[in-house]
Parts: sequence; C-alpha cells; structure tokens
Amino acid sequence: QSRGGDTTQLLATRWAPQGTPDPRTRYLLPVNPGYVVISLSLANEGIFEAQPKQEKDAVYEQYAQGIKGFIEKARQQNLVPIVTLCYPRSVYTRVEYEYIRRMNILQNSWDVPTVNFLGALDDGTGRWAQGFMFNDKHPNASGHRELSTAFVPTLFAALEMGKPAPVKATGPRGFARIS
Repeated sequence: QSRGGDTTQLLATRWAPQGTPDPRTRYLLPVNPGYVVISLSLANEGIFEAQPKQEKDAVYEQYAQGIKGFIEKARQQNLVPIVTLCYPRSVYTRVEYEYIRRMNILQNSWDVPTVNFLGALDDGTGRWAQGFMFNDKHPNASGHRELSTAFVPTLFAALEMGKPAPVKATGPRGFARIS
C-alpha cells in the first residue's frame, strides 16, 4: 500500500479509513497484512528545507514520534512492524547527514527490526553512492536493487519463528586478541 512522497502525517491518514473510505486512497488495514514495512523518508518530512536548527529539531522529533506511533499502532493491530532506516539524498549537507545518522542510531535502539538503507547506498557523506542515483531524491534501478538487498534474506522467516532480536551485552566485556 506504499505511496511515494508520504510523510508521517500523510501516512497517518492512510492507516485505516475513518468513516466512509475514499475510493482513491490506498489504506493499509483493509488489505489485512501480517507485516507492515514502515519506510518513510526524513527528507520527505522536511529536514532539508527546515531552517534554522530549531525547525530541523522539530522535524526530527515529529518524524521519530510518527514512526514510533506507527510501530505501536501496528502492534496493537497484531501486525509485525519493520522499519527501514533513512536513506541518502544527493543534496544533503553535513548538517542533514548528521540528522539522518542520528535518526538511524535512534531507530536501531528501538525494539523493532530495521533495514539499513543508508548503509546500502551512502557514499560516506549522506549522498547516493556513485552510479546509483536517478535524481537527487531517488536511486536508479540499480540503486533500488541494492536497497532490496539490505533486507536480510531470512528476516521474515526469523520473525515467523519468533527468533529474538540480538541484544547488546550488559555484563563485563572481553575481547580476543589475534596476532
């Protein structure tokens, strides 16, 4: 039920119909999914256009809270949520790249499976890796193929089997020295 260009606010209106459904709208719940891949862009949310820092911080917070809200809604409706992390964009400056990286770290700390889109196509500055750009906002066909490989092939099988998510060790840490 994906639709390009959605923001957290737009997606909220398409989760389930309120009252009489709009026949032109693709709602999530009527298709009776078992999983929901929450894949929104911090760029669509407006991080690049927001100025000054306070506005960027507000966009960042709105996006984070929106994604968390969808995770909660999914679980309330017995759907398994999966979140794709933010991806590159060819106009990002160091400032936006820092917000993107911070968001990816934040989302990776949540109790939800994630897919690392940034790691798949980042050139190290938040922009599309060479040869994968269609336009400043989107990857080309090769880039889309690369994003699809960011999904762990056994992700859905592991979720079906109830495999627990990896957790960070909390006890004393050791290390191996190899010489």
